[in-house]
Amino acid sequence: MRCVGCHGADGAGIVGPDIRPAALEGKYASAEAMEAIVREGLGDMPEFGSQLTDSEIADVVAYVGTSLG
Repeated sequence: MRCVGCHGADGAGIVGPDIRPAALEGKYASAEAMEAIVREGLGDMPEFGSQLTDSEIADVVAYVGTSLG
């Protein structure tokens, strides 16, 4: 719901970057690094740490890593 507007339903990107697993391969050192971006934001990406719990953020990162593309 929060990601689709920028990253698209399939994660290929609209105004936000492609977040499908193949596009992210080797880009982030760990799931924790990706969680930090979701939590704190980066560049044009807003922070979601004030809207999502740590568990929800971990779920988002797990979904991106296994269910897109």
